[in-house]
Amino acid sequence: MDETVRRELASRLEAASWGAFLLWVGFCFLMEIRWGVGLLGVAAITLGTQAIRAVKKLKIEGFWIVMGCLIAGSGLWHVLGIGADFGPIVLVAAGVAILATAVFGNKHRHGV
Repeated sequence: MDETVRRELASRLEAASWGAFLLWVGFCFLMEIRWGVGLLGVAAITLGTQAIRAVKKLKIEGFWIVMGCLIAGSGLWHVLGIGADFGPIVLVAAGVAILATAVFGNKHRHGV
């Protein structure tokens, strides 16, 4: 597949994923869907996008696989009612770790 075609496909897939995300979130608000189910839907969109990338032989984005798994875990934790405080704590910890890495990480990693 030509590199221009790859970039176009990746761009269209990203736009479709964001569209699906916004549709899902809007639907969840309108239908007053519980947080756990809402998070599972977001995880399905996130992980599904990476699965499509793999099938289409596009570069898989590891960051989004990790995020999808964290979101799915939090959603399941909430749906199953297992220690409801654990899911949000994991998400907060992951957010702090990502933010700290972005702010304080190795500044020479990308030639900056």
